[in-house]
Amino acid sequence: MDRIDICICTFRRDSVADTIASVRRQAIPEGVSARIIVVDNDDHPTARDLVQAQADKGGPEISYLHVPGRNISLARNGALAVSDARFLAFLDDDETAEAGC
Repeated sequence: MDRIDICICTFRRDSVADTIASVRRQAIPEGVSARIIVVDNDDHPTARDLVQAQADKGGPEISYLHVPGRNISLARNGALAVSDARFLAFLDDDETAEAGC
């Protein structure tokens, strides 16, 4: 089965909860699974509880990764390092994906 990893890099934005929810509403093709990887780029793991609350709601697997450094390149590289999916997408933490896409 193919998998797509949807990576969301975040830095002190509560809107990441809406971003995660929008990914959960996507139409995933048959034979494909999805995983959400949230990379928290704050010095402290400030998004951990918020991401865990979203994971508790069900849907695709959600992985949380803390990559301190306040540098988007570090966050993106962290996502790339843990992704082993055939497909990879990035979505900003202040955006939402249109439902059903």
